[in-house]
Amino acid sequence: MAGIKGMRWGTEKFKSEKKRAYLFVSLPMAGRSEDYIRDRQQEILKAVNENSKEFIFALIDTFSNEEAPEINVPNLWYLGNSIRLLGMSDLVIFDKDWRKARGCRVEHAICELYGIPYMYIDSEDRYDE
Repeated sequence: MAGIKGMRWGTEKFKSEKKRAYLFVSLPMAGRSEDYIRDRQQEILKAVNENSKEFIFALIDTFSNEEAPEINVPNLWYLGNSIRLLGMSDLVIFDKDWRKARGCRVEHAICELYGIPYMYIDSEDRYDE
């Protein structure tokens, strides 16, 4: 996790003495099954926890089976829920192809505007100090 500017982490500790932190995974969801999305989120969570020496991450569940109300742009209702959950995160991971999804691009902009730490997976994007 080195090289991320302005980190802020949860302070609760587990018995292992690692600090508790919350992970938000931003990945394109359109056209993907619930199983694929949940499996990918768990795969990323496992990789982050295996590579973190100081923190144990819990996944923020961003998948919703709830139906959007009858509004002009139902996807904005789902995005609104994601933004609310994004505010709880200590770290956001942007999965491959995140730039192809409007929701992921909005989540990325929010991270930049509000100083939420983030990283990329399988992407040309890299964090530069």
